[in-house]
Amino acid sequence: YTNNRDTLILAQMRHNTLGAARSVVLTAYWGDTPMSKKRILILGLIQALGTALYVTLVAFVLNNLPFSEDADPQTSLQTIMQILVVLLLFIASASITGCLVFGYPVILALRQRVKEAVFLVAATVSWIVLLMLIAVTVILVLLSHP
Repeated sequence: YTNNRDTLILAQMRHNTLGAARSVVLTAYWGDTPMSKKRILILGLIQALGTALYVTLVAFVLNNLPFSEDADPQTSLQTIMQILVVLLLFIASASITGCLVFGYPVILALRQRVKEAVFLVAATVSWIVLLMLIAVTVILVLLSHP
């Protein structure tokens, strides 16, 4: 069973370029109508949770890198490579989290829905700050109870 909208979307996807097909899919999923504040807040929460999950993964990886304090030349090369990996990971992380936080707001802005885009960025950043405050609180509680 397919309705006319599904058929139209599939037909457009077959005849458009890949970028246009993605736009059609996003339009079908999110719609072109203005979003309610509740929907923007929920989408901001989803984006913030995705960002927090990614940062948690990066923290796990960094925590498990084997850093050494040996003066051996082999160890020095290993240390340089580890620093290189950390810096490249930082650049990749900034790119990924930038897409997570600003990706959909850019799409909204390009569709002349700037007010919603700004509100979505503000909601996402607010959720990230709240998640950070929760994490700091948990750390402080754990440190106060050895």
